[in-house]
Amino acid sequence: MPASPAQPDPPRRFGAAVWHATAPLLLWALHFFALYVVVAAGCMRGWSDARWAGLPAVSLSLLVFSAAVLALMIAMLARSVRDSRHKPQGDPVIPALRLGGGVLALVGVVWETAPLLMVPPCGL
Repeated sequence: MPASPAQPDPPRRFGAAVWHATAPLLLWALHFFALYVVVAAGCMRGWSDARWAGLPAVSLSLLVFSAAVLALMIAMLARSVRDSRHKPQGDPVIPALRLGGGVLALVGVVWETAPLLMVPPCGL
C-alpha cells in the first residue's frame, strides 16, 4: 500500500487562535486581582505579622504565586515562539499578537511583583 502524502496541519480555528493570543493577558489580570485580594485580606486579618523565611507571610506567598505565574507565562511565550518559527503559514497577525501580548503580560507581572520586595504589604 503506497504511503499517503503528508497532510498539512489543518488551519487553527479563529477562536483557539484568539484564546492563545489573549491567555497571557487574562493571566496577568488574574494575577493583578489575586495580589490585591490577598493583600487586602491579609492586612485585614493581621497576617502581615506572621513571617516566613524572614519575609512577611503575605509577601512570601504572593512571591511564590508570582513565580508560578511567571513560569506559566514563560512557557506560553516559548510555545508562541516555537509555533511562529515552525508554522509560518497564514496571517502573521495572530502570532504577532501572541508574542506581543505575552511579552506585555510578562512585563506587567514583573512590574506588579517588584513592590513585594520593596514595600511592606500592610502600610509603611
